[in-house]
Amino acid sequence: MMVRQNEYIQYKQNLIDQDFWDSNVGILRNILSISWFRNWWENFDKAAFIPDFVKLVDSLAQEDQSFDYQKYVKSALTMGDKDT
Repeated sequence: MMVRQNEYIQYKQNLIDQDFWDSNVGILRNILSISWFRNWWENFDKAAFIPDFVKLVDSLAQEDQSFDYQKYVKSALTMGDKDT
């Protein structure tokens, strides 16, 4: 998450472009769809993060988390297999 926060700061300083940032938001959404990570984020002391980043991640955590990350990874790993 520290890497994502760093990218957020760079985005706010116009050091990375919108497309790159949008892809990072997608990564954050995917990460937040993992139940253990979501639990960690909700229960972790967020003092290590800047308030704006916490607010962003908290707002993303409130979105619909119906994306099945594990199914997505499995399908990507088995892509091209004859038996799938």
